Amino acid sequence: MSHADVRVFRRPAADADIDAAARWIPTETGREAAGRFLDDLRDTIHRLGRFPDAGSDQLGARLGVPGLRTVRLASHPYLMIYLRFDDRVDVVRVLHGHRDLDGVLLLGGFE
Repeated sequence: MSHADVRVFRRPAADADIDAAARWIPTETGREAAGRFLDDLRDTIHRLGRFPDAGSDQLGARLGVPGLRTVRLASHPYLMIYLRFDDRVDVVRVLHGHRDLDGVLLLGGFE
């Protein structure tokens, strides 16, 4: 299977993270920044569909979760956290990089 064939799915927690960020960013940095955030999300999802192994596996190794990877958005300090499967990518969270990622993922899980 070529990289272009890998489908990318967003889990409910990722959608909730995206909604929260899209509401918060305009209040802190303006509407243009919010638009760039959404553009970054689309670009990153597209990139993961083509290159699903592009993200770092350090968080997954640290938490003992095989296939868990992270990739940073281009112009925002947010990380897209995803599970890499043979036939797809599941985006499980989209979190600000300054958050306690280990704690959030261990307490909140991936759903």
